[in-house]
Amino acid sequence: MNHKHNSWTRSLFVGGALLVIWGMTAWAIFTPTQTAYGCASYPANPAYAYSLNNSPNVNSGTQVGAGNFTYAGNAAVAPALTVGGDNAVTLDGTGDRMNMNSHAGGTNLNAGQATQLRTYMIWFNATTTTGNRQIWEHGGATNGAGMYIQNGTLYGGVWKNDTTLSFLSLPVTAGNTYFAVLQYDPAATGVLTLYVNSTVTSTTGIGATNNGTNANAIGGVNGNTRRHDASTGTADFQGVIDDFRVYYSIMPISTLNTIFVPGGGSGCHPTAVSLSGWSTAVGSAAWFLLIPATLLTAGTAVALRRRAPIF
Repeated sequence: MNHKHNSWTRSLFVGGALLVIWGMTAWAIFTPTQTAYGCASYPANPAYAYSLNNSPNVNSGTQVGAGNFTYAGNAAVAPALTVGGDNAVTLDGTGDRMNMNSHAGGTNLNAGQATQLRTYMIWFNATTTTGNRQIWEHGGATNGAGMYIQNGTLYGGVWKNDTTLSFLSLPVTAGNTYFAVLQYDPAATGVLTLYVNSTVTSTTGIGATNNGTNANAIGGVNGNTRRHDASTGTADFQGVIDDFRVYYSIMPISTLNTIFVPGGGSGCHPTAVSLSGWSTAVGSAAWFLLIPATLLTAGTAVALRRRAPIF
């Protein structure tokens, strides 16, 4: 009798131990956790740096006295798109944007590019990519620069004298976070480069550009702008935009890859596992949930087989 009782007890103990081990492993795999990766530093000395986390948003770059960006419409504070960031701005796609009034002088974002290099950086996550969705623009329809989405494609470019323009494009998808960089070297015919989450494309530019005169905007059009198909007009962004920076230099791709690291592992972008829930990779391991039922069934069968019948 004692032998049979001890067999029953051992079977339950083994089954229970296996379930405890499974539970600890499942907790480690499936519990959503904050990413452990810190945000790599941006390059020093931006000419313009706007965190977009409040209104008015003051330039923290070297061009002291540049205009502020202010919320318009229903623009509001949103969680940051970058690891270790503060906040961002959310836009509902119906007239929301951040405005900067037209201004002149040495701090003018609209200044033309004769010999001055330009690198524009921004983060965004669009809830829709249909239609025209402006991410940022400065200048106007005659002279300027800008970045926008048109029906699932991100465009970035520069233009002058209405019709002389140069644009690059890469595909984007709604619901994904992107680090988008437009770089322009105006020397001679110039080189235009577009970097989007470590994918790079480039083309010959249009040489020196001219001063723009319109007001500027993030997440919409303030005044006017121009697109690759020569069209103009409004284009409201819907989603979240974060950290707009402009440098008077060209960044090596290796530097950009420290901000958005290809394949993840460090840098500023979130990893697959976040506070929002399971990652795709973890979801693919859902078979793991079948283990406790299997263990419990097997343990019970063994225990019942070893237990003496009761009459």
